[in-house]
Amino acid sequence: MISLSFHESKRKAQVSLEFMFYITAILLAITIYSFVLYTRYDLTEKIKENNLQEFLSRLSDMIQYVYMQGDGFYLNHTFPQKISNKDYILTYSNNLIVVDIQNVTYTQKLTVSEINITVIPGKKHRIENKKGVIYVFPY
Repeated sequence: MISLSFHESKRKAQVSLEFMFYITAILLAITIYSFVLYTRYDLTEKIKENNLQEFLSRLSDMIQYVYMQGDGFYLNHTFPQKISNKDYILTYSNNLIVVDIQNVTYTQKLTVSEINITVIPGKKHRIENKKGVIYVFPY
């Protein structure tokens, strides 16, 4: 009888140990999966922000170029409908191009002091130098 109870307790201990092993393995898998998802999300957000910074830099370069070419020079540019699949508002204030996307503001400094910007996302625009004043308008 003593050997039977010893055998039963050994079996219960084995079942408990296996249960703890399975629970630990499941928790470890969930942790690894969560880390991978977080890393992917973080990388996606960085890529989106880089796309926006690249957009602002390219726009700034075009404005500077039009300014440097002098009176009467212009470039045509189509503004994207959305940036990183998000609606945006582009304005100009205090020598800064300002882009607002979902309550987050991004800026790009310009050396051109007189700019008049009217942007409609998804439309063709003209960036034009008229006597040293840069106009950005849809056409």
